[in-house]
Amino acid sequence: MVEHLVWDQKVAGSNPVILIMSHFIQAIITKKTDILFGLNFKDLPQGFVILRNTKLNKKSIVNQDFITVNTDYFGGAGEQSCRLYQSGTRKKLKDINEGLKILGVIKKTHDEFDAVELSDFRTNDDIYQKI
Repeated sequence: MVEHLVWDQKVAGSNPVILIMSHFIQAIITKKTDILFGLNFKDLPQGFVILRNTKLNKKSIVNQDFITVNTDYFGGAGEQSCRLYQSGTRKKLKDINEGLKILGVIKKTHDEFDAVELSDFRTNDDIYQKI
């Protein structure tokens, strides 16, 4: 998969750059608590963490609220999904921002996604290298 495609063309003495960027992540997001002891995660702003989306991680944090997030974008087109795991139930949500809002993320910038700096991750490898 092409992660970043950059095209540079000289026009009238300037160098405009067109960036076509992809975004593909699958992860778990939850509040940082003691229940995470022994798990590998990356701290996010506002007391949240991001973990690999694995069955083991889901079972380990089953007693606290969390969301699973999936993004698949290329060049601005694509899709995202979010599922909320709360009190033993699973619910599909309309988007990731809704899930983050339910968990308690406070929008301080453009949206909740940016408030916890998820836009810093373009691929799963970006996350796993920081865990």
